[in-house]
Amino acid sequence: MSWLIVVVLAVLALLIVAGPVLEDLIDRVWPPGPGPAARRAHRR
Repeated sequence: MSWLIVVVLAVLALLIVAGPVLEDLIDRVWPPGPGPAARRAHRR
């Protein structure tokens, strides 16, 4: 069961590290509009 905890912690660490990088890549592919509402509408 301890390996499950290790896997969960590893995934959380990857998300924390890769989160800002992924957001930066998404902003480059889809340039942000006037605000969060425009980005939310674009994702639909």
